[in-house]
Amino acid sequence: MQQEACNLQNNDIMGHMKPLLIALSGLPFSGKSTLAKLLSESLSLPAVNYDNDIYAKYRHTIPEGASAAKEFEMVETIGRMYLARRLAAGQSLIYDDLGLQKEDREHTRLLAKQCGATHILVFLDTSPEVIEERRQVNYKTNGRNHIADAKLKLDMSLLEKPQSDEPAIIVSSDTSIEQIIAAVELASKTAR
Repeated sequence: MQQEACNLQNNDIMGHMKPLLIALSGLPFSGKSTLAKLLSESLSLPAVNYDNDIYAKYRHTIPEGASAAKEFEMVETIGRMYLARRLAAGQSLIYDDLGLQKEDREHTRLLAKQCGATHILVFLDTSPEVIEERRQVNYKTNGRNHIADAKLKLDMSLLEKPQSDEPAIIVSSDTSIEQIIAAVELASKTAR
């Protein structure tokens, strides 16, 4: 009950009474998880990380011997159900996922719409040089899971940056948290 009151209060502060789904998208090491944490603290909204909150918890439910593609599809379905339950209950949240392809992001946008929530896409357009710099630091600190070269190359080849037909807040590594919050608040108000 306290969580629901907090969400209504936060939605009201942003001038938005229906649930809000702030979807973060970008390559590994683009800064999604860091941004999710900062937004969560600044907006007092819970952050859901696909890797930790969905995939890690539910991958064991996939039948043994399933192909990687089938495993991905099944866990994605579980993830969408997880988000749908929270949005349908009126909870606003921040969703940290790769969302590399337009089709993936469109699934999330439609899910928000079906649940009566406003969807705001924040795409982290981080340069390959900055991503590689962060990967090298991670090798030394083990701050998060390592991403193999082949996996990162695959992700880069799959990446479809949002175009003019896909409303998005485009964030670079130079964009401040204050600028991002202002853009999210503006997008929230114009979506009413």
